[in-house]
Amino acid sequence: MTARRPCGTLKNPIGQHETGQVVTPYSQHSVDDVDAIFSPSPDWEFEITQLRGGRLGYHATSITLPDMTLTWERLDRPIRSIQHWQLRGLFCGFVLKADGPIWSKGRMATPDTPLIFGSDTQDTVLPAGCSIMTMELHESRALSTGLIGLEPGLWHSTPATLHRFTSFCASLAPKLRPDPHRPLPSLAEQGAWVQTALDLFLGSLVEPVHAPVSRKYDMIRRADDFVSRTGLSEDICIDAMADAIGASRRTMHRAFKDLFGVGPKGYLRLVRLHRFRQSLLQGPDACVTDAALDAGLGHFGRAARYYREQFGELPRDTLERTAQTRTLSPTP
Repeated sequence: MTARRPCGTLKNPIGQHETGQVVTPYSQHSVDDVDAIFSPSPDWEFEITQLRGGRLGYHATSITLPDMTLTWERLDRPIRSIQHWQLRGLFCGFVLKADGPIWSKGRMATPDTPLIFGSDTQDTVLPAGCSIMTMELHESRALSTGLIGLEPGLWHSTPATLHRFTSFCASLAPKLRPDPHRPLPSLAEQGAWVQTALDLFLGSLVEPVHAPVSRKYDMIRRADDFVSRTGLSEDICIDAMADAIGASRRTMHRAFKDLFGVGPKGYLRLVRLHRFRQSLLQGPDACVTDAALDAGLGHFGRAARYYREQFGELPRDTLERTAQTRTLSPTP
C-alpha cells in the first residue's frame, strides 16, 4: 500500500565496522523511529508500517563471522514489514520470543518454523515485544553447503535441533563482545563456529510448510491490490473495498483487526501517515502541505494530530529536525 523504498543495511552498520584501525565483528544499534532502521541498498526493497503509536523501541545486536552475520532484534511496537530481496546468498529468520502471533503471508510463525527468505516478497507482521534472530550467509558459503535454492517461506523443523542451533548462536555473541583484556578469537576458530552452526541448522530442517494461506490474509492481499489501483485518498470507500474483495464490511474489518490490531480505516490512516513522514524525511525542501496531500491526507489539522499521536512530534518538527541533521552532516 506504500511505495517501496530501496533498503539494505542498518544505519549503524551491522557486522564488522572500523573503530580507528581496529576491526571488530560486534555491533549494537537502537532506534525509536521506524524510518531510522535501514539504509538504502539496490538489492532490497521494503515498506514498514508501525501499527501502534509511540517509540518503536528497536534494538539489535549483531556479530559478523567468516561468511556469516547473526543479528538479534527486539522491538516494543508491532509492525508490518513487506520486503523484497534480490538475494545472492541465504537469509533466514527465527522466532525467539513473541507475546502474540507472528504472521508470515498469513501463516503463523512459531519458534519451530524458521523463515527462509528468497528472491520474492515476504509479508510479515511482528507483534510488540517480540524477539527474533536472523542469519545471513554469504553466497559462496551458501553454495558450498547446498543452501542456495531452498524453497522460500516457513519450514517445519526438528524443534530440539533448532533450539540447539539458536542457543549455540547466542553463545557466540559474548565471545565477540569487545574486551580490552581479551583478544578476539582467531578466524580459524570463528570458521569452526560457522560450520557448527550450519551443521545444526541443516540438521533441523525437515520440509517447507505448505499450509494454505488463511482467508483473512487473502482478503488483506486483495485489499492491498484495491488500494494500489484506487490510491490512498481519505475519500476511499470502505464499503467499496469490501465489495471489491468479495467480503462483508464486518468480515473485512475482523481480518484487519486480527492481523494488524486495527480496522481497515485505521490501517489506511497509518499507511498515509508513514508515507507523509517518508516525504518529510527526504529533505528540507519538502512542503508539509504538499506532502500531506500527496499521502492522501486532505484535512491537515486532523492529520497533524494523528501524526503527533503516532510519531510523538508534529510534521513541522520532523522537517526542522531533518534540515538540522543535514546541516550538521559532513559533506562527502
